[in-house]
Amino acid sequence: MIKYLKSESYYDDLYDLWTVEECLRIEKQWANKIKDLKEGEVGMVKLGKVIQLHFAKGERYRSKRKVLDEWIEADKKRDEKLNRTDVPKDVKCLKCQGTMEVTFKDLNELDINVLRVLFFFECLKCGKRRGVFEDGQEYELKGARLSKSEMDQWDTDDIERKKQKKKDQELLEKRRADFCLSDNEGVEYILDSNRLKEFAEVLKEREQKKADPAYEEAMKLKKLTIVELEKFLKMVLEKEKYINLSFDKPIIDKHVIVPLTVQDEKSTREEYISVWTFQRILKKALNDTNWRLMSEGVNYRLGYLICKLKGYEQEADLIQIVKK
Repeated sequence: MIKYLKSESYYDDLYDLWTVEECLRIEKQWANKIKDLKEGEVGMVKLGKVIQLHFAKGERYRSKRKVLDEWIEADKKRDEKLNRTDVPKDVKCLKCQGTMEVTFKDLNELDINVLRVLFFFECLKCGKRRGVFEDGQEYELKGARLSKSEMDQWDTDDIERKKQKKKDQELLEKRRADFCLSDNEGVEYILDSNRLKEFAEVLKEREQKKADPAYEEAMKLKKLTIVELEKFLKMVLEKEKYINLSFDKPIIDKHVIVPLTVQDEKSTREEYISVWTFQRILKKALNDTNWRLMSEGVNYRLGYLICKLKGYEQEADLIQIVKK
């Protein structure tokens, strides 16, 4: 009985043979290029061959497990279809209406999703043969028996298949180590190529950012630490008579949020004037830095002014604040 599912080594050998053949084609293509080159140009062409083969071998390894699993699953599906399909009932000999029995069955396959089982019957009386699909559709047999020339051709084809199989096996044994990566080599290739891809994406993203005017502006912002911010604001605010600046305990999450308190030394300044002036000075001072006054604004109580500042660190956040 036909069995489609093979051992793991069968699929492994088949895939690696294709890898060897693909790499040999690449080598042949580069060899043809080298023939027409001057001596000084050969070195770069050889380097090109090495690079292409490196990626060809690596990508073949990357795809290998997925392809093998697909092949194995497809053959399991074929076996399941072949084994679970019932023999058509009441198939009679077209010549004598005698009883027929199944001598052979196989799959008729348009693709893996369209499988039909073809049953071959032989009459127990007259030996007449029929081919019938699982749904009862007749299969046209060209002849009850193979002619001598057809049998000779079958034998010839079978000999050629065996010769090719032996030749393929010899090629695989000879060049497998040259073109088929081991698991350690394959994993290393995948890690390296993934890192290279990530690096290329980072470079691309950076180039796109550089083309954005907001990015350039964001990169020019002074990225102040909390100590630098305190010194800077004290200097700016004390000139305008806002004194005794102090920071409370920070809230550290995605951003750094720091409560800030100052005192208005000018007791003659009205509350709304004090708040407006302080807010204007603070916003202007922070404009070129990575810190911003939070939207809740400034509260005033008996000469104390209280607010919260938010510090930004990430590029995306810095770009957003310069766009506001």
